[in-house]
Amino acid sequence: MRRELLPQLHSPVCPAELRERLARLRETLDFLQRWAAAGAELRCYFRAAGSATWEPGDDLLWERWITTYGDERMRQYLAELDAECATTCTNDEIAPS
Repeated sequence: MRRELLPQLHSPVCPAELRERLARLRETLDFLQRWAAAGAELRCYFRAAGSATWEPGDDLLWERWITTYGDERMRQYLAELDAECATTCTNDEIAPS
């Protein structure tokens, strides 16, 4: 079986489709920036409270870090945050995308 060394060329994309893709990428970037900012804020809060925390470069992974390594206070906070988010989504205050 012969492997192609060059990628297959795709048909040209119209400007409207490119704008749509760019808009979705910007939305994703905005979400990731807000998620990392939340992680940074939580890291500072928990560190000030005396808990061990993740490194600043891992601010996007704060939820996983708390679940895996967090102390009881952190896990309780995460459970309360999850419950509040679930209630908010259930009440249609936030429409999931």
